[in-house]
Amino acid sequence: MTEPSRAQQLVGDISPKLASLTDDVLFADVWERPNWPSGTGASLPLPVS
Repeated sequence: MTEPSRAQQLVGDISPKLASLTDDVLFADVWERPNWPSGTGASLPLPVS
């Protein structure tokens, strides 16, 4: 079994869907876009409310 992601550790018990979206959309789809230069994802501002 793999170790839970940081999102799953932080909010997985409270909001499993939020943890899943964080892992699948933010980190899988956006962060690792192949046409972005390496390290670009680290400089993206993320809105927090």
